[in-house]
Amino acid sequence: MMICQRELLVSASQIQRGLPSDSHTNTRRAVEVAKVALALKRNRNNAEAWLKADLRQRRWDSRQQGQKPEYLPPVRFPELDGEPLIEALQQYFGMASDTYVHFTPEFFGQQPFSQTHTEDGNVFIALNYFGTERDILSHAVMLCGLHVRILLVFDAVFDGIVAVDAGWNLLRVTFDQLAADLMRNLPPLPQEDESGVRPDAAAAPAG
Repeated sequence: MMICQRELLVSASQIQRGLPSDSHTNTRRAVEVAKVALALKRNRNNAEAWLKADLRQRRWDSRQQGQKPEYLPPVRFPELDGEPLIEALQQYFGMASDTYVHFTPEFFGQQPFSQTHTEDGNVFIALNYFGTERDILSHAVMLCGLHVRILLVFDAVFDGIVAVDAGWNLLRVTFDQLAADLMRNLPPLPQEDESGVRPDAAAAPAG
């Protein structure tokens, strides 16, 4: 749980710095931590499935010898199949992987390139990597929502210690209301120009 707190604090700091898309790597790791914690709660034998100590050691030995490590299959926890506490987090996990964490077409396609025509007829291309106010606020709300979902997972890990706390329940209701109000008042999306290109997020020209 402390590792999750650290990861989410780093995510929040990235959003605060105006780099919301960079927050997903740490948020995704926090989801992994919560998932493993619940899997171990449901079945202690899942610890061995997660550790895979012999296989991991062989992989590191292969690297030291300049060889290709053997394949490390992803860990599956059958006890979590269909678990409502995990389903929404797992959906986020896949979305973050495809869109923000790895260099994929989805990641490249949502980069906010801009283009400016110069007086000499050239085109200046820039990457506006700082987020807009709308991006920053919406990511902040999303991070808080994921934080709540992760905390509910740890509530299950610790046998419902959070859900019975009146202060927590009041904070959750208050947050839900504040988040709904904020989302209704987000700054509008930038308008596209006549060519269909947003001035702050133009697509990189082909070629």
